[in-house]
Amino acid sequence: FGLEILTAGALFIGLRVANAVPALLVSMGLRLGVNSWTGLLALQIAAAALLILAPATFMGMVMPLVLTRAGSARLVGKSYALNTVGAIAGALVTAFLLIPRTNTRFTIFCASSLCLIVAGIAYQPRREGGDLAFVRSLSIGGAAAAIVAMFIFWPLLNLNALSVGAYDSFVRVLAKSRGDIPEDDRNSGAENHQLLMFAEGRTATVSVRRDWGITSVAINGRTNASDGDDMPTQVLLGQLGILAAPHLEHALVVGFATGVTPGSVLQSPIQAVDCVEIEPAAVASSNFFDHVNNRPLTDPRLHVIVDDARSYLRVNPVRYDLIVSEPSHPWVPGVANLFTREFFALGRERLKDDGVFVQWLQMYQLSTESLRSVLATFHETFPHVAVFRVQGAAKGKDLILLGSRAPITFGQMNERFNDQRVSAELARAGIKSPGDLRAWLVCDESRLGPAVAGAIINTDNNMHVETVAPREAFRPTMEQNAAWIESLREKLPRSQSL
Repeated sequence: FGLEILTAGALFIGLRVANAVPALLVSMGLRLGVNSWTGLLALQIAAAALLILAPATFMGMVMPLVLTRAGSARLVGKSYALNTVGAIAGALVTAFLLIPRTNTRFTIFCASSLCLIVAGIAYQPRREGGDLAFVRSLSIGGAAAAIVAMFIFWPLLNLNALSVGAYDSFVRVLAKSRGDIPEDDRNSGAENHQLLMFAEGRTATVSVRRDWGITSVAINGRTNASDGDDMPTQVLLGQLGILAAPHLEHALVVGFATGVTPGSVLQSPIQAVDCVEIEPAAVASSNFFDHVNNRPLTDPRLHVIVDDARSYLRVNPVRYDLIVSEPSHPWVPGVANLFTREFFALGRERLKDDGVFVQWLQMYQLSTESLRSVLATFHETFPHVAVFRVQGAAKGKDLILLGSRAPITFGQMNERFNDQRVSAELARAGIKSPGDLRAWLVCDESRLGPAVAGAIINTDNNMHVETVAPREAFRPTMEQNAAWIESLREKLPRSQSL
């Protein structure tokens, strides 16, 4: 009885603590001068402990207490069986029904209510004698009254605070990789920080915010794209493949996000575009980017498929002229396997013989060795490659990789540039002529191959980048990576250039 009451109380308090954790995490990190992997890990552990240690401890004490009072082997067996069934059912109902259909706040309220119901049923008076039925009725009625009171006073979640990605923002400050976003935000007025959308899906939490006039979408608190500095990358991801692919019949885009890249691919003579997105809430978030994404959902050539990209490629026999992959960062759980040799091989198998695979890769929050690892993995899969640095040496923080089994020649580039849709789209990225694009070319396979020789290949078995990169995320590696990338730049003979 007492444990269930304590558990319900801990869950109630935990919601209030959750609202304070983002600001606490950043303030404590800055106050303590945390700037190492060990310190960051300790900061995460402390934040998690504040939220779940007390309720988890109380919940964990229930089963041993039940077993001590079971009294017989038969009851012990039934207790274990009931506990197993309850654990499985609870996980399924919570993950696939309660959170997606309602939200985390209501789900925790249901868990607390269940604790109070169990407490009411389990209550036993300490003194023997008296009307036991009357006492049990009072306890059950008290539990019901407590649930009603809890419903009235149940805390609201501060979604605006929870959506800022406090840990990621803190790491980005340490890594000095926040782009045009001010590191010292002295103006925290509502007009500068607005939460436009917050959806808890089956696979991820998706939020859309407007901060400092920039609209951005975040997956599980990690900003993935925006209508600010990310625009040239999103546009060029769609258009580079259009310029490089010899044929434009059927394309595949992995990841929808803001919809800018699928919308950019559609600004071309392409006949059909499939887009695989695992989280439906991410597709819904694209409505906040209609001002920059060309409204791809209204284009009949687009077919959105809600599925895991690897599963889709494994079972789908269609072969594409162009595949564009723009997942989140290569160390993010659930996404990291889209940067492995096995995924690139799946993509290669689903390309036509002269098809082109386009891959996004960032230069920040990665060590040079991790960057070399992804590049080596890509090149091992695709014998012919071309590496572009978006916005060139002056501003570029993103790379776009092109891979193919056939030489990448850009033989149709002048013809494609003459298409008004293509030229207008490229102009949004600052590309007004083939010469502008040529300035962003880093190298092809002739220089990339020797530069990545000996690098660890990122595979499903070792998940090298996923396990190593989080320890490097706080390091200011951007300048080091930029210098290494620029060392690969070559001036190709005009016959071999774009």
